[in-house]
Amino acid sequence: MFNLFKKQNSSYYFAVDIGSQYTKFIDLVQLKDETYQIREVAIQPTPEGSFQAGKILSLDKLSKFLVRSVVELGFGKKTNVVAGIAAKGMITKKINIPKMEESLIPEHLPFEAEQYIPYDIAEMDLDYEILRGENSDPETIPILFVAILKKTVAEYVSVFSEAQLECNILDGNMFALANAFEYSYGHHPDKSFMICEVGASSTSLVGVCRGQVVFARSIPVGAAFYTQQIQDSLGVSFKEAEDLKRAASSDTDPKAQEVLTIIEKLHPGFCEELQASYEFYTNFFPDDRVSEMFLTGGGSLTKGLSAALEKTFSIPFTTLNPFQKVPLAPHLKSQEEQLRPYIAVGFGLSLRIVNP
Repeated sequence: MFNLFKKQNSSYYFAVDIGSQYTKFIDLVQLKDETYQIREVAIQPTPEGSFQAGKILSLDKLSKFLVRSVVELGFGKKTNVVAGIAAKGMITKKINIPKMEESLIPEHLPFEAEQYIPYDIAEMDLDYEILRGENSDPETIPILFVAILKKTVAEYVSVFSEAQLECNILDGNMFALANAFEYSYGHHPDKSFMICEVGASSTSLVGVCRGQVVFARSIPVGAAFYTQQIQDSLGVSFKEAEDLKRAASSDTDPKAQEVLTIIEKLHPGFCEELQASYEFYTNFFPDDRVSEMFLTGGGSLTKGLSAALEKTFSIPFTTLNPFQKVPLAPHLKSQEEQLRPYIAVGFGLSLRIVNP
């Protein structure tokens, strides 16, 4: 079993969210009045060829980047890290197991979970959470289990070890999203929500029903989908296409209208990719109607995407704000709007190391 759902209490941790395009570092601290503050946030470009779609491509390149970044950010005294694992590296499933003493679940879980896992169960690390109040059958216990290859865990731990950091808390990015949402917006035992995080190479959908994660899925399409199409259409480099996309979204480039036309034509295809997973959720949970979707991730800044998603899903979309209850330190306040789309996962990771 690995430590996914448990919290740690330590002032020596900071959170690291490694992404295909950017890596986010967050230092969340408890103040004297027992409130919390985000003392430091940094967003650094992830080195090209080191990490892609949740997979570590170069341990050496990534660990050297982490060492350099930690020193530059002044996190030197903090040597313990809580890190996130991308959804692509995890298997999540809601199942019902025979009723038993809760203390026996860890021993029994591998036998129940192996039928849903396309690998030898001995190669997997498992963790679970009981979905309390989710089941009307008195003879079963509803649980959400998470499985991840042990070698994947070892790779993540190794990259931090090479950087002279200790990573003994690994969280799934999608569970971190759910934690960030619940802490920011509260527990709603009578409502269902969905969180949509648009990253560079993938998009995560997380269903939160009556305060519990009941659905988590990663779709292999993200903001790079738009960048690649702009690149192909205009015959420019990927970096130039990315810059054009950003400039068009803020209307600061002469080519803005041409780029926006390309982006607008791409919205329906992108939305359809997400809609298929959403329909799977609604078919599986027909009684749990999603009342609102919360949008986050760097890709959520793509011009017109929020409106296109809202039209496709016929559900209100709201920008997720991780700063609702935990403020930024004074020297970061001027950057709040720019930071907001990028740090939901990192903020959720940080909540694992405090006791809110």
